[in-house]
Amino acid sequence: MRLVPAVVAALLLAPPADAATWVVDGAGGGNWKSLAAIDWARIRPGDLLRIAGGQRHTGPLDVRASGAPGRPIVIEAGSGAVIDGDNRLEWCVRIDGSDHVTVRGLTVRDCVDAGFRIRNAEGVTVERSFVHAPARAFHVWRTSDVTIADNEVTTPDYVELQTDGIYSQENRGNRYLRNRIVISNGEPEGHDDGIQSYKDADLLIAGNYIEQRNAKTGNAQGIFITVPSGRMTVVDNTVYGPNTRNGLVTLLNQEGSSGSLDAFHNTLVGSQWGVIQIEDAPGSRIRNNIIYSTAQNAAGITVKGALPAPSDVDRNLYFLPRGRPGYLVDGADFDWRSWRGRGFERNGIAADPRLTDIARRRFAPAPGSPALGAAEVLPGLARDLPTTDIGAAAR
Repeated sequence: MRLVPAVVAALLLAPPADAATWVVDGAGGGNWKSLAAIDWARIRPGDLLRIAGGQRHTGPLDVRASGAPGRPIVIEAGSGAVIDGDNRLEWCVRIDGSDHVTVRGLTVRDCVDAGFRIRNAEGVTVERSFVHAPARAFHVWRTSDVTIADNEVTTPDYVELQTDGIYSQENRGNRYLRNRIVISNGEPEGHDDGIQSYKDADLLIAGNYIEQRNAKTGNAQGIFITVPSGRMTVVDNTVYGPNTRNGLVTLLNQEGSSGSLDAFHNTLVGSQWGVIQIEDAPGSRIRNNIIYSTAQNAAGITVKGALPAPSDVDRNLYFLPRGRPGYLVDGADFDWRSWRGRGFERNGIAADPRLTDIARRRFAPAPGSPALGAAEVLPGLARDLPTTDIGAAAR
C-alpha cells in the first residue's frame, strides 16, 4: 500500500497510540481554561497538549514536565493562539530543566526579556512559531540538542532593549534552521543581532534568512559568534545588512577559545568592515559563498590573527566594486590579484553575481549569473543542499 504524503505527515505528527491528548481552552471546552491551570504532573512522555486556537493568553506558558527520547511532549497551538506579554511579562514561554519538549505553531509577543526562554534542557524543539520581540526572541542557555526551526521573528522599530533573533550561550550541538529573522530596531546603542552565539560548541546554523531592516551602522551583526569551541557550521543562509558596517558572518576566538568556522553556500549582502570576519580561527573553511558589498572601502573577508589555509578559502564569488576582497588586521589589505597571490581563491570569482532584485529581497542569481553551476561539490552537503550554484539555495 502506498501512502500519500498528507497521510504520512499526519501519522508522523500524531501522538503515540498510548499517549494522552490534553486541551487548554479558555471557552471551557478542554481540560484547563488557562495556561496557569495546567496540571503538569498528569502530562507524560509522548502526550500532546493542544492550546485552542483563536484565543489570547495574558499569562505565560511555564513548561514543567519532560518527555523522553523519541517520545517528546508536544505542545501544539491552534491557529490564532497568542501569548501576549503586553510589555510586562518577563518571558512568554519558559522551558527550564524540562527535556524532550516540542512547541509548535504558537504566536508570542511583547515579552520584555525573551519570547522563548530555554535553559538547562536537552532535546527541545520550537518550530513554526511567530515571535514579535521587544527583546530576545529566543534566549537559549546551557542546553544541548535543541532545534529552533522554521520560525518567524520580528521586532519593534525602536526599543531600548537588546533585540537578538536568537541569543545562544553555553550550548552544545544545537541547530538553528530555516528561521526568518528581521531586526527592525533602530535604537543605535543596543546590540541587536540576527543570531548571537557566546561560548557555544558545534552549532549548525543553516537555511536562515536574516535581515537588518534598520538604519543602524553598528551593533547590528548578522550571525555573530564569539568564544566558540568545536566547529561552527554556517551554511545556506541569506544575510542582508544594507546599512551596517558590522560583519554578516563573524567568528572571533577570544578568552582562549579555539573554535573554527565552516561557512559554505551563504549569500551575504552588505557590511563594510568585513562581510565575513574571523579571528584566530586557522581551521576555518570558507567556500561557495556570495560576498557582496557596494560600501566604500568594504572588505570581503577580514582576518585577525592566525590565517586559515589558503586552500580552505576558495570558490567564493566577490562583488566589491569599491572595496577589496581581503584585509588582514595585523597586516595589509589586498586587491584581487594580490589576494590570489597569497594562495586564496585559486578557483574564486570576482564578478557581479547578478542577484535578481535586492530591493525586493530576491537574492537568487538571475539567468546568466557567474554563480550558476560554479559551486564546488562539498562532501556531506551534496546530499542535503539542492544546489550547484555559489551562494544560498534559491527559495
